[in-house]
Amino acid sequence: MPLIVFLIAMIFAVPAAWADFSIEVVDGGGVGASTDVALNTMDAPVVCYYDETQGNLKVAEFNGGDWNLITVDSAGDVGLDCSLYLDPGDDPHVAYMDNTNWDLKYAYRDGGNWYTSILEEYGATGVGPSMKPGPNNLPRISFIYSSDEDLVYLWFTNTDYFEYTVDAERKVGGQTTSLAVGGTGLTYIGYNDDGAKTVRVARGNQSSWATVLVDGGNGEEVGWDLSLAVDADENLHLGYYDFTNGRLKYAFGPFGSMNVEVVDNDGWCGLPMDLALDQDGRPHLCYYDDGVQMVRYAVKVNGDWRRYLIDEGSHVGEDCSIVVDESGVVTIAYHDGDAGTLKVARGDASGMQQYGDDDTADDDTADDDTQTDDDAADDDTTADDDAADDDDVVDDDTTGDDDGDDTTPDDDFGGDAGGPTDVYDKGSSCGC
Repeated sequence: MPLIVFLIAMIFAVPAAWADFSIEVVDGGGVGASTDVALNTMDAPVVCYYDETQGNLKVAEFNGGDWNLITVDSAGDVGLDCSLYLDPGDDPHVAYMDNTNWDLKYAYRDGGNWYTSILEEYGATGVGPSMKPGPNNLPRISFIYSSDEDLVYLWFTNTDYFEYTVDAERKVGGQTTSLAVGGTGLTYIGYNDDGAKTVRVARGNQSSWATVLVDGGNGEEVGWDLSLAVDADENLHLGYYDFTNGRLKYAFGPFGSMNVEVVDNDGWCGLPMDLALDQDGRPHLCYYDDGVQMVRYAVKVNGDWRRYLIDEGSHVGEDCSIVVDESGVVTIAYHDGDAGTLKVARGDASGMQQYGDDDTADDDTADDDTQTDDDAADDDTTADDDAADDDDVVDDDTTGDDDGDDTTPDDDFGGDAGGPTDVYDKGSSCGC
């Protein structure tokens, strides 16, 4: 066995029960304000993040014994809101913001070289990008066109990419979007309607979309931050922040009929947050508690939420990203704001004391904060209401392309500005 493979196997191919989390500092000097983590084919973590000191997009790859730190893009101030996936060859693909010009950018590695390109540069755009691969392993990206407060979907073919406005009817806000791709190939996008103060999910592909209400309104403002995943049964899992009550919430179920729960209401927690599913479809969440300055972790086991303290200190966890490997080992990448570092915690909570056990026994009982929220019974989160409510279906401008041609939609977003672009020809090597 080659040494590098042996080292990775020793470090990362661990038993499912670590019984704790190990924490290490990956990079420092004012970095990590935006993070996104993925696992390569050896279950070793790869993280994209923002270097706020230098204004650069960076990627950290664990190579079996150490972290390889790469400056991917240093052209101006770039790298906020980065979103990462790895292709079958373990090459990273990153969507991110040009923070100065409010442009949407894209970087990828091919043949050992990094290439960067601008995907959208007309007006204030590119806020809150979320990227996942489709069945063809090509990028699908959601983002907010801030100038018009629209939700936009972008997809790649082998040579071009195209954009479509998914929701122009509502005032799309919040800090991010979250995109997931189901086994059927359908794309799902979680997002915030800032006008109605609600969280919604859109479902579709290319230029045919529908959108439904999940939670919020009626005096509650939700969805400033959110994270969406879809399981093997095409059920949706959505974690999100309840701004009105300062708590972390979770919705689960098929599109149009999701039940709502409170995950954690201990302190002012849930912004920012992230969600991932394990091999059994169980939700795992990382999130920040702004009240006591800590990053926490929650997992749903046998119908109950179990919560754990991962790390604490001044501004620890101001951004976080989570992923779970096939053996159940959890990786959380997060920002230590006071130290200006990127940290990675790795392990599981099988032997850990649940958060609050030492002084708040109710945290582990079937009290209101671990059960289905009353909001789940409200009319605004049921499937029947969504079907009957005109505002839950996007109007004709989001179902315009009837020709079924995925590569040549009739009404690409932004007219000439958003039309077909050959991103591969357009890209330029960064020389990394």
